[in-house]
Amino acid sequence: MNDEDLCTLTRGGASWPLEELWDRHFSVTRAWAMKKDPDAGEDATAEAFARVFEAFRSGVGPVTSFRGYLFKTVDSALVKHWNAARRISPLDDLGEFANDDTPDHADALTDDEERKAAAVALQDIPERWREIIIAVDVERRPVQEVAAELGLTPNSASVLLKRARSGLRKAWMERLHTPTESLPHDCATAVRHFGTLRWGKQGTRVRSSTERHLETCESCPSRYRLFLERATTVGLGPTRR
Repeated sequence: MNDEDLCTLTRGGASWPLEELWDRHFSVTRAWAMKKDPDAGEDATAEAFARVFEAFRSGVGPVTSFRGYLFKTVDSALVKHWNAARRISPLDDLGEFANDDTPDHADALTDDEERKAAAVALQDIPERWREIIIAVDVERRPVQEVAAELGLTPNSASVLLKRARSGLRKAWMERLHTPTESLPHDCATAVRHFGTLRWGKQGTRVRSSTERHLETCESCPSRYRLFLERATTVGLGPTRR
């Protein structure tokens, strides 16, 4: 009996297929999760199975590709763990600013302010992007299911989701790093161009002028470090050239 049949039986109220699904997929899923996080992988796998089984009992859960659905649920459990542990990915490409002491400054935001910026950024992006992000990343529904609702193929929905996630991250960064009126004009200009400095093409006039400003300004290097930290935590790494 294939996974799809087992899922159908489980949604119908049968309990024995759960054991079969566990036997088929636990070892592979655990190994995959442990590669992503040796400390939390096993707990995340157990939590993912529990969440999927609870979904079955509610009459929902995966229809096809049980393992794919399970992997997404493990991802969600790992993200929950990382947020609880307040883990931050290592910063890279900090250059000469990496060893500077970061002073206390008014640019530091509280968690509440960051959440508010994220909520506003979600409203800034196109409605189509917002729909798929809420469905997949907030409601944790499988892409295949959401694709059908949006009238897309699963592949097209995956492409749309990738574009939407990137757009949301950049909108969030823009909201967090809007220059205040109190900043001097040259500092405000540099802050607006942090994204260009991080991801833009080499050798452009804007990039060069921003780099020169960071070499001479006492305050903006710490602002740029904060920008890099936040960008890294939301998965906006450097552009690969």
